[in-house]
Amino acid sequence: MIILLLIASSSSCFSQGKNANSSGRINGIFYEMSVRTGDAPLVIIVPGFTQYNMSQEFIKLKKKLEEFGWSFLTLNPPEHGHDSMLSEGNYSWGENEPSLFLHVLDTLGVWKQRNIHLLGFSIGAKIVLEMSRLLQSQPEKHIQSVVSVASPTATGDINLQLSGDLRHPFECFSRPIQERMSLLRLFHLSFVDLPLSQLNLSRSPIKHIDEILSPILFIHSTDDWLIRSYQSLQLYNEATNSPHRAIRYIPTYLHAESMLTEDSVEAAKVFYRLLFEWIISFSDSPWTGNTIHHVQKDRTSTDPSDITVMPYT
Repeated sequence: MIILLLIASSSSCFSQGKNANSSGRINGIFYEMSVRTGDAPLVIIVPGFTQYNMSQEFIKLKKKLEEFGWSFLTLNPPEHGHDSMLSEGNYSWGENEPSLFLHVLDTLGVWKQRNIHLLGFSIGAKIVLEMSRLLQSQPEKHIQSVVSVASPTATGDINLQLSGDLRHPFECFSRPIQERMSLLRLFHLSFVDLPLSQLNLSRSPIKHIDEILSPILFIHSTDDWLIRSYQSLQLYNEATNSPHRAIRYIPTYLHAESMLTEDSVEAAKVFYRLLFEWIISFSDSPWTGNTIHHVQKDRTSTDPSDITVMPYT
């Protein structure tokens, strides 16, 4: 009964157009959302491996979205989060999560919103790309755009970079081990469904990205230590049916959401500028936000050379 009341109240947040915060579980998937009135963009966030709604990267991201008056909905992957043992099923490295997450969105009634954007990091980016593909056959469930941050072309293509400064992988990966979950949980996540995901290419982004009909922004660091930057370029080249696609490279070695925290003040500034300008450009509503109303909407047709390394300014 309590679960049904939570779901009902969460769904009413979208239908009544009121400011509201809520969280809960639907079929074992934990969600957290903050809904703002009017036509503010709703950013649906899917974290990467070991990340969840209360990781420091996503605390900062949510705060930034709230500062701009935007709505957000964070979906924790199975077995991620402080109460990860309550989740149903194993983390499947993006194989099963897209359909699970879409069921959560259906239950919450998010499709009443008309200004929805998907944002995923690393394996979470793989997940949102597949979610977008699945939604193509359901036009009543419309999204405005997808933002893919350091997606692999396939799970089996994750290829950490052991050349150059070897401190980078250890510095980056020590944080998830120390701060995000126990060693036991990390071990469990690493070996249950990873081999299957590596072998099963049927749901890999590179196989189906040409079916996505939504605008796609690819963001990647130039020297990503975990998922090499050329993988976003490969996805970009295959996303031929997207009405507008672009790649923006940020000059750092940090991977995905790590650009938002670890020695990355400049990288974070670039990331947020890219994210906000992109979402404003692909928002149909006249909503202009609290502080970036000066951003001009520019929907030029897809340019095959729309690939840019962003300077720190």
